[in-house]
Amino acid sequence: MSGWEGKYVIGLTGNIATGKSLVRRMLENLGAYTIDADSLGLQTMAPGAPAYKPVVSMFGRWILDADGRIERSKLGAVVFSHPEALARLEALTHPIVEQAVQMLIKRSKHRVIVVEAIKLLESDLAELVDAVWGVNTSEEQQIERLVKKRAMAEDEARKRVRVQNPQADKL
Repeated sequence: MSGWEGKYVIGLTGNIATGKSLVRRMLENLGAYTIDADSLGLQTMAPGAPAYKPVVSMFGRWILDADGRIERSKLGAVVFSHPEALARLEALTHPIVEQAVQMLIKRSKHRVIVVEAIKLLESDLAELVDAVWGVNTSEEQQIERLVKKRAMAEDEARKRVRVQNPQADKL
């Protein structure tokens, strides 16, 4: 048990484009308070946010757009091609995200809380939840979704799917 008095916290996980966000929204429509940890991770890198300067310092100013915002596509090209770069990025952002998730759970008045996180099991977030729910689909379905919904080139979509820990490990 997570130890959140009067609350039941579900950790929702699965690899990229498996349908986690759809399941999270369904649970939200049923009355759960939902937290998108992946979105929080992006927010930590916004200008002025805690991970912004460390990420720019680590990866260089070339990842910035004309307005000084981190371009996800540029950063993604590096971290999804080099596992050590992804590990460094996660070392900067994950502790901040975990603090934010804890604060949001604590402040929530809802009895059921859902934390969607692609890296739930690979992080300390797993220790915060009462149950882990996994969302699964085929690799081909993941690639199709990335190509159609995120306008990714098929070779880039395949790279993104294959750089992650195997979905079977999460299940």
